[in-house]
Amino acid sequence: MHDKGKIPFKSSLGCLGFQCVVLNKNRNAFLIGERAHTSDYKPGWLTLPGGIFELDDTKKTVHKACLRELTEEIAINVKIESLRLRAILREQNNLGTILLIEAETDSNVPRERIKRTKVGGNEEWENNELEWIDIADLNTLSKPLMEGITFLKLNPIYK
Repeated sequence: MHDKGKIPFKSSLGCLGFQCVVLNKNRNAFLIGERAHTSDYKPGWLTLPGGIFELDDTKKTVHKACLRELTEEIAINVKIESLRLRAILREQNNLGTILLIEAETDSNVPRERIKRTKVGGNEEWENNELEWIDIADLNTLSKPLMEGITFLKLNPIYK
């Protein structure tokens, strides 16, 4: 089950998690991934990297908890000093609260190569990879979208 060992809230509130807008160095693209079709939680949905905070994360700062999860999920370094809270969201089924976090990388992906550049990921991602998406192409996404991407489509905070 996807919530084993995670921070439980009262049964009516669900879990505390986060989704991260991982921006490239030029801040004109961010990482998205398609959840593995074998996943027990929202298979095939497009999402930002992130996850549910674990009980051990309560002993760390939020920054370190986010970095722990991102390190597990994506094969790219983010700068800890760049992490910042962008929004607090309710999960689509209202069973959790999601922190929408922003982070930057040192990856310099030229605009003409954004759609062809993949980033390795763990088994939670279809084909174990994520891809860069140009911020300008955000509204072209048509698969089911998890909360963070939906928020970005409705609230264009990146231009």
